[in-house]
Amino acid sequence: MQKLLNAQEVADILGIDVQRIWNLVRNNLLPCVRLGERQLRFSAQELENFIAAGGNQQREVRENEK
Repeated sequence: MQKLLNAQEVADILGIDVQRIWNLVRNNLLPCVRLGERQLRFSAQELENFIAAGGNQQREVRENEK
């Protein structure tokens, strides 16, 4: 199992404010794992894919995220 990152760790990696991370998630641009209503974690592999895609790619919303 891979380690999941929290929003602050992702913000540090991307060099942006944590508020921007929440905006990216809200706009379905950054994939995340929801552990509850307000707890999100991020896969390092998905983050790498996000970066490789240029960071602006609208992602497909999974059925369980609706």
